[in-house]
Amino acid sequence: QEELEELDRTERVSGACQELLLNIETRPDPLLPVTNGPTSPVWDRWFEGPQDSKGCRCFIL
Repeated sequence: QEELEELDRTERVSGACQELLLNIETRPDPLLPVTNGPTSPVWDRWFEGPQDSKGCRCFIL
């Protein structure tokens, strides 16, 4: 009986969590800056693969 009552309460909590997530996802985070791209074009090179695979001596890539 106690477990059934707990399940009833959990369903309502899940609905509240779902509503909270929807509200959070639609609002921008005020602590994070809004950027439309990299702040520095040089920064991109750290996340791109090598331009010339012959020049790459890295075994991880």
